[in-house]
Amino acid sequence: MGNVFKKFLPFWLFLALFKFAACIHFNLMAPYGERVFPLWLVGLVVGGASLMQLILDVPAGLILDKYGYRRFLGVTVILFMVAATFLMFGLNKFTYLITLFIGSFGWLFFGPGVNAYVLTHASKDNAGSFLSLRDTFESVGVVLSSILLVLTLSIPTNLVSVLILIIFILSLIVLFLSPKDTENVNVEKKFQLMIFISNGYFYIK
Repeated sequence: MGNVFKKFLPFWLFLALFKFAACIHFNLMAPYGERVFPLWLVGLVVGGASLMQLILDVPAGLILDKYGYRRFLGVTVILFMVAATFLMFGLNKFTYLITLFIGSFGWLFFGPGVNAYVLTHASKDNAGSFLSLRDTFESVGVVLSSILLVLTLSIPTNLVSVLILIIFILSLIVLFLSPKDTENVNVEKKFQLMIFISNGYFYIK
């Protein structure tokens, strides 16, 4: 586990920082929504955003495979930065809906992107270490965001936006210090199937 931890330390830091900032944003969606909409409508809007993610999960995976996992994790961070930027203009119906909508697209690429990135580097000898470190550092970010929930609810939305943006900028820096995808996902792989018979058995090479 030591080698995996050291070699991919920037990526683990990315996970913690991303989850920290993204979960601050996510945790605020319900209380912020209640300030500008009736509570029942907030539930409907948040549920609609989750449904949108569900519908687009498969296309998101295809995009990740085509254009690269680490690259689109960077796109994910940028989407969340755009979402947080709208909170600088104050909290109203428009800024709430747009930050929720853009943030939903950010979450769309994060989970599959992280898992696919890990799979490109993990082998049967260290897969457990990769997955445990992934879960640990993501949990660190979630815990930190929960601890700060009371504080973020008590300060103006424009200051919350600045805090989120700073954390996302740091996460973007460490992401691009992380090792690249091990395979060039832009290059189409061509396989030749060879079937031959030996001693009555079929072999595929």
